[in-house]
Amino acid sequence: MNLIENGCKFSSDHHTQITVKPHSDYVEVLFEDQGIGIAESELDYIFQPFYRATNSHAIKGNGIGLSLTEKIIKLHGGRITVISQLDQGTRFRVDLPSLPGLDEAAAEV
Repeated sequence: MNLIENGCKFSSDHHTQITVKPHSDYVEVLFEDQGIGIAESELDYIFQPFYRATNSHAIKGNGIGLSLTEKIIKLHGGRITVISQLDQGTRFRVDLPSLPGLDEAAAEV
């Protein structure tokens, strides 16, 4: 939820595009925005508690959302990566392991 909220909060159009791609052993979820972006020099720090990118200080927040998001994803055996360019936007990719039997359940729907 935090990735959706951040994409909306940091984009002038207040939109986040979400794409879900199922794979045989994991599910890939992309969260993309056309927002303010994150400087490459700051990408290594964005998952640290209370860290806020230099260009984000004018926008309300505390800097705890991404650190909690990363912890939750890791607790579920997943991983999160980010690609971003200033004034172009940001794309977060979340990979989560598939649940056993999920393919069969999806096929029945």
